[in-house]
Parts: sequence; C-alpha cells; structure tokens
Amino acid sequence: MQEPPITVLIADDEAAIRNGLQEIVARIQANTRVVACADSGESALQSLRALRPDIAVMDISMPGISGLDVIRTAAEEKLPTAFLILSGYNDFSYAQQAIRYGVKSYFLKPLDVEEFREAFLRQCGEVLRLREGKEGLDEGRISIFIDSSRTLFLNQLIQKHFYKAEDIEEKLRLLRCSVRDEASCIVLFSLLPAETGVSFPEDAPARVSALFSGFPCECWAASDTQLLALVNARNAGEKRLHDCVLSCVSLLSREDASVKAAVGAVVKCLQLIHASYSSAVEALSYRIYDTQAILFDSSVITRERPRFSTENIDYKPLIYALTHQDGSGVSDYCEAFFSSLLAAGTPPPSYVIGMCIYLVVNVQKQLELLYPEAKLPADLDCDVLYTLDSVTELRRWVTELLESYGALLTDSAVERNGIIRAAKEYIQQNLDKNIKAKDVAEQVHLSETYFTVYFKNKTGTNFRDYLLHARMALAQKLLASRDINISEIAYHVGYQDYRSFSRAFKNETGMSPSEYINSL
Repeated sequence: MQEPPITVLIADDEAAIRNGLQEIVARIQANTRVVACADSGESALQSLRALRPDIAVMDISMPGISGLDVIRTAAEEKLPTAFLILSGYNDFSYAQQAIRYGVKSYFLKPLDVEEFREAFLRQCGEVLRLREGKEGLDEGRISIFIDSSRTLFLNQLIQKHFYKAEDIEEKLRLLRCSVRDEASCIVLFSLLPAETGVSFPEDAPARVSALFSGFPCECWAASDTQLLALVNARNAGEKRLHDCVLSCVSLLSREDASVKAAVGAVVKCLQLIHASYSSAVEALSYRIYDTQAILFDSSVITRERPRFSTENIDYKPLIYALTHQDGSGVSDYCEAFFSSLLAAGTPPPSYVIGMCIYLVVNVQKQLELLYPEAKLPADLDCDVLYTLDSVTELRRWVTELLESYGALLTDSAVERNGIIRAAKEYIQQNLDKNIKAKDVAEQVHLSETYFTVYFKNKTGTNFRDYLLHARMALAQKLLASRDINISEIAYHVGYQDYRSFSRAFKNETGMSPSEYINSL
C-alpha cells in the first residue's frame, strides 16, 4: 500500500512567496502534498488545528497573530507539526525564540532555495522516522528522498558549491551515487526549441543511465528540457563515449522538438566538474553555426579574440534608415553587421549575442535622445537570443526589432507633424469656452472616439484630465497676478459659475481660490 503523503502548510502574507514556496515544494518531487496556504496568523492557526499537517513553512511576521505566536500556541496545544520558519529580520533573538518552541530550521529572506530544499528533505525524512517508530526506514519509503537529495547534490557540484574532496566523498557514499571522485565529464542533453509544454519524460534519466552501462554515470533532470549526465570518463575512449551519447540522443528523440547533446571537457576530479559543465553549455551554443549537427564537444569552442568590436560599429546609416522609414536600408545594415561579426568564421556565440544586444540597446538610447516623445520599449527582453538555434534566427530577431523601432518613430512623427500639437494649441486658445473632445477632434480631422484613445495613448493623460489641468494652471497664473477678481477668472477658464470653478480648483490644488491667494 502506498505511503500517505507528507502534508505541508505554507503560511506567508505575501502571495508571491506562498506561490513560490508551493512551486519549490512541488519540484522537490518527494511524496508531499500542500494541504493549505494561509495569509495570516489566524488562518494558519485554524489550519494547524483542523488539518494537523506534518510540516509547516511559516513567516514570523504576519498580520494579526505573529508566526512566533502561532508556533508557541501549537507547542502549548501539543500539535504534531514540525515548523520551518522564514523571516525578513536578521535578528538572532527571533531565532532564539523559535528554537525554544522547537522550530527545526530558520531561514532569512530572500530565501536560499538550495538550503531550504536540503532542510525540507531532512525534515521529510524525520517525519517518516516518526511514523515508523524506529531509527531505520525500509528502503522503499526512503528512496525518493535519497533520489531528491542526490539530485540536489549533483546540481550543487556543477554550480561549484563543494570545494573539499572529503565533502564530495562523504556525499557520494551517503547518497549511494554510482560515480566515483575521479576523471569525469558532463554530458548535456537539450530539447530544442525549449517551448512551454515540451519536456523529457519522467523516466528519461533512468533510461539514459542504462545506456551508459559501460562506465559509472549519474543522470538527472536539470529542467523539463535539459538532462545532465555525470560520467566517470577515466576508461572511456572518446569514440566510445560519443557513440553512447548518440545512442541516448536517438532514445530521447521526439517529433515536436529536436534533441542535441554536448560533451564537456574531461576534468581530473569532481571538484572541477563545474568546468566540464560550463564547457558543455558553451559547446552546445555553437549549434547556431551547424543546425544539422547533433553532438558538440569542447573541440568546437573558439578561443581566438574576434577582430570586430563595439568600436567598429557605425550607427549613422542605421539611424538614418530608421528615421526615414527605409526598411530595406535597415535590412541591408543588419546583413552587413552580421557579415562583420562572422568574418572570422565561427566566433563564440556569446560574443555574437553580446554584440547584438549592444547594438539594439545603444540604437534605442540614441533614438530616445533624438525623439524623446517616441514610446520605445521600456524593457528589452534579450534572453530570448540565447534560445535561438541559428544565425539566421538571430539576424531575423535583430532586424525585426529594429524595424519595429522604425514603425514607432513613424507614429511619433505623425504626432510631431500635427495631431497632438494642434490639439494642445486649440485647447490653450479656447480655455475660456466650454470645449469638448468632439470640438478638438474636429480640428484635427479625427472621430471623437479615435481622438480620445489616440490622445490618451500619446500623452499618457485622458482628454478630460488634461483639459482640467490646463484650466487650473491658467487659473493659478491669473490668481497670482491679482489683476482680476475670482469670478472673472472663473469665466476666463471656461466656468459659467463661481461655485463650480471653486470646487474644481480645490479638488485640483487642495485649496479654495481665496486660500490660494492668501498663501502667495
């Protein structure tokens, strides 16, 4: 019979943190179930009493009853829940109180995810031990936690979290790893394109490991679209290893996405395995030069420094093409730009992508200086460049982005050539009249509906608010001059009676017209 899941309560008054914790717990892939989420101390305490979860992840500072008060009450009522607490306060007194109430782990925000995962897995193991009523656990029940801990350890290795050989040896032994601390390399399998809904099957790591039967290997899923294999390569010849990798690619292949692999450089021990991982990632990036290739290794990596640099970029022809709506000129410029980048053959893809980002960012800055009213994108998402699979796709992305800038400048040019300027001039000249949006729309030859939408889009202010601000600005100027009385000023800014003007003025400035005069 399947072991009942370990139940978890998450309590934090910030929805983003609650959602993030739920995702972290789910990704640990242990036999756990989040039974409730609470946004306050009161609701957390109610859930603890009603559901009696095995583990609670709780923020110390929450509205109403604090997290520490909840934990104290749970201890007094002898509730069986084990607590892991979060705090935004770097104050050891909170930790001292929490430990006094039996809290198992204490984490400061922002959360160190790897540290939390490790502590959470330890607590899951403790829950199982308590259920079993003895120190040991049968192999079937603890295996999922060993697997999760092993994956965490392997990820830490490629991220250079471990530096001492004895630390690595101990982890290999405790987590029953198949590999030894000797000459090794990382093999990376990637699904391309990495689109939403595309993923390797859950049993892919086990199936890949089986194909590496000739030498020790640990395989795990780094993400839905990326598998990693750590291979002891001391006795593995290059051809034999490559043949094995190609067999894995054939096994993993699917119709909706291609599978490509990269073999990192062999390093002498696991302390250096992060370098093998980095070289595998870099080698795979060279796929942009050979879209038909399946397997890449460190031999493709170019170390020669490219001759073309940021100092060689001449922006003038591109700026001219963009400001004159010359689409073919933009396309020709991008073609020449990429020809310059690739003059040396196959420079590092990171260099090519970096130069593309440098180009578009600096062009945008120059355009914003030349045309401050043009609404160019505030946030430029360049991460997508790293997911593209060919130089052709890179060139298309850069060209289309720059062409979109040209279209936005065209919009801005229309504004500069008359619509918004004419509208504002008409408003300023007719503030003493009861003008409406349709009156201004007629002046600029647009329908009333289109004009109001266009005005809001281009100025960031709706027509009625702009008209009110303009009237009140003129009123303040006239009041400050003290040349005419308040009633006359009301008529000058388009109001037919003093009361309506006074009410509008106070809403705008926080003072009545008389109070405004006295404040001067």
